[in-house]
Amino acid sequence: TGLDKPELKLDAIDRFCREKIRNPFWTNSGVSAEERKNFKPNENPGATLKQKMGTGRDINYLFVALAQASGLDARVARVPDRGRWFFNPNYPSTHFIPGESIAVKLAEDKWKFHDPGTPFLPPGAIRWQEEGVSALITDPKDGFFVNTPETPATATVRKRRATLKLLDDGAVEGSVQYEYTGHAGVDQKRRLEDMSETERADDWKDGLVSRLSTADVTGIKVGNVLDHSKPVQVSANISVPGFATRTGKRILIQPAFFQRNVGALFPSNTREHHIYFNYGYTEDDEVTIELPEGWTPDHLRDNRL
Repeated sequence: TGLDKPELKLDAIDRFCREKIRNPFWTNSGVSAEERKNFKPNENPGATLKQKMGTGRDINYLFVALAQASGLDARVARVPDRGRWFFNPNYPSTHFIPGESIAVKLAEDKWKFHDPGTPFLPPGAIRWQEEGVSALITDPKDGFFVNTPETPATATVRKRRATLKLLDDGAVEGSVQYEYTGHAGVDQKRRLEDMSETERADDWKDGLVSRLSTADVTGIKVGNVLDHSKPVQVSANISVPGFATRTGKRILIQPAFFQRNVGALFPSNTREHHIYFNYGYTEDDEVTIELPEGWTPDHLRDNRL
C-alpha cells in the first residue's frame, strides 16, 4: 500500500534486500558459523530469495529481479571507482569500471541508482566513490554511459555539540555530542563496525585526548554503528583542565572547542595542485559555555565569515 510511485517501490525493495537477505561474508550480518558453513552459492536471484542469504552481488541481482517484476526497467551498471582513478569513457576498458550498481529508469534520460549489496548505505544511495562518474548501463543491443548523481553537501552532516561550564581556574567541564549522517556516517560505521563497544569508546577517547592532552573523558556512548537507517551518534562527559588561561582578574578563552589544537587545513600560501574532496559535507557546530558566577564577558570577537 502507498507504493504507487516508482521511487517508493524502489526504496521498499532496497530495504527488503538489505534487511531480509543476509550476506554470509559480512562479519556483522548475523549469520552464524554453522549457517556460513552450509551456505551454497546462488545460481540465480530465486535461489538467493529462497536461501535468504547471498553475496553483495547476489543481493544486487535480486534487487534487479524484484524491480523488474514490479514493472520497472532495472539494469546492472558498471561503475568506476573515483577513489582510485578518474575514469575517461573514451577508454572503455572493463578494467577501469570494476564496480557494479543498479540503475533503474524512471523517465526518459532519468536513472536512479541503488546498491543494497553494500552495507550501511540508505535506500537509493551508492558509495561516494561511484558518485559523479560515468556509469556503463547494460543493454541487449548496445550499452551507454550515464552520469551518476552526487549527494548534496546538505545530506552529509557532521554535527557537533558541546555544553560546557567554565571554572574559575580556567578548566571547562560538561558534555559533548556528535552525529554523522550521509557519507560521513557510512565512513564512521565502516571504521567502527569491527570494534567492540569498549574499543569504540577507547578509540573516541584517544581522538579527544590527542587534541586535548589534559582531557578527562568518561561515559562515552557510541550508538547506531550497525544500523544503516540511523546516524552514528556519540556522547561523552569531558573535563579539560587549563582549557582557558587565568591572568589576574581575567580569563582568556578560545570558545571554538572543536577546533582547539587543530592545524590549518590548507597551511600553504601557494597552490600547486587541484584540491579534491571525497564528497561534499556540512559542518554544524554549536558550543555553549556557561561563565563562572560573577564573571561577565569583557570583549567578544566575531570571527564569522
